[in-house]
Amino acid sequence: MMTSPYTLMSSCDISYREVVSRWEPDASGRMVAAALDLYETQGYESTTIADIAARAGVTERTFFRHFSDKREVLFAGAKDLETRVLEEIAVMDEAPLLDMATAAYVRVAIVFESRRDFLSRRARVIAGNPNLRERELLKTSSLSAALSRGMVARGVPATTAAIAAECATVAFVTAFDRWLTDPGDTGLVQLIAGVATELKSVAANSSPEHAARNSNPGSEQEPAAAAD
Repeated sequence: MMTSPYTLMSSCDISYREVVSRWEPDASGRMVAAALDLYETQGYESTTIADIAARAGVTERTFFRHFSDKREVLFAGAKDLETRVLEEIAVMDEAPLLDMATAAYVRVAIVFESRRDFLSRRARVIAGNPNLRERELLKTSSLSAALSRGMVARGVPATTAAIAAECATVAFVTAFDRWLTDPGDTGLVQLIAGVATELKSVAANSSPEHAARNSNPGSEQEPAAAAD
């Protein structure tokens, strides 16, 4: 299942115990770290808001000042991510639309690089719960819509902007999923660029062989000679 990140703007890529030992004043970050620990150890369904608040050292009232429900804890940075993407698309140099849309994601992707372990843990929790998977899809759709709005603000027709934003979001989410599950050293930025190239090949109606060569540049071989 594809996953996408929404916690990049909070300082919650460390465990609850590390947070407490350093006693960072970031209540939101403590609650996210506490919730993830609890979801992993006792399950999402078995964890209550009271459990999360107690583990993070805050009141339930404080919890509800930050999050509407216990699902939202794992999507704490969604609005910040949308804002960052909008900011990037607004200052982008003119380029083909898909390149512009993808570049907006590339420019924010560096924020994720140091949070791979946390985001992998988060992805596993989300994958195991239908309610969280549904919320993930809604957040991804909202992110794509934000990117589309940013392109419309630059004068791109609404339908064209929506198509470009959806394609770029597919590239971003696909690359993000590969980054979390692939044990290799390929960075997220490089993966986004690679998936975007694959997407362009598909859009150009390239042959499967051509698409495979674009996906794996080092594997290109001379075509076999035709039989007499």
